[in-house]
Amino acid sequence: MTPMRIFMVCALLLGCTPPKDPPPWRWMELGAGPVGDALKQGKWVRVDSKLPSAWLSPGTSPEGQALVRDLRTLGNVTCGDRMRLNPADLPLSLRHQFGWTLQDSLTVQWNCLDQGELARHFQKQMRQRPFDKPALESEWVGLLRKRDPDWVSPGEAPIHPGEALTLSISTTRADGIPLEPDTVTLTFSRGDRDQVVPAIEPWLDQMPIGSRLHLWSTSDLGFGSPAHAALGLPEHMPLHFEVTVNGTPR
Repeated sequence: MTPMRIFMVCALLLGCTPPKDPPPWRWMELGAGPVGDALKQGKWVRVDSKLPSAWLSPGTSPEGQALVRDLRTLGNVTCGDRMRLNPADLPLSLRHQFGWTLQDSLTVQWNCLDQGELARHFQKQMRQRPFDKPALESEWVGLLRKRDPDWVSPGEAPIHPGEALTLSISTTRADGIPLEPDTVTLTFSRGDRDQVVPAIEPWLDQMPIGSRLHLWSTSDLGFGSPAHAALGLPEHMPLHFEVTVNGTPR
């Protein structure tokens, strides 16, 4: 159904009138729910065309907020829309983000993905492009970090070399499924190596007692990239670690 036909149906059924300035793009398939709202809800937007897929990530960075603002100016673009457009009709920030500055006309589909759908997308890509699995996993982690950046919270007291502490570690797969058991508790001594997975170890040198760590990691810095049936891990599955440092200061 063309935009004009949609407006005619609207006028007949609801008494509304077509806008004076219809959108400059031509719809080929209609979706539902504004793309800008999907980003506000924490979803990722994948923009597919004849070019490599482009991404918009939810997040609180100034750059991310500016992109969401500019995308929300296209209020009539919804998740699932497929359309023919001229990139020149989009805000300049979006053209740069998508790599469309030198393109004249494109057929584009807007897809909105939650965390589980994002996982299924990358797992499908890995099946189709098995030699690109490490690069695809790195791209996946980069998108996850844009929504939830790595961070360390302040603590209460410094850790002394050789001091025994307790770490509480919760691990979640990138598709949102927690590893069992939910929380692992282990003893840690600063200065001793190979006590935790490689992704966590460098951060512990800067974490005082009482601090917390939120960290995304590729599988090679976690439990390894091959599948681990005992842990319920498919191959090349990124992980999220949440670590709390507990102990009694001297």
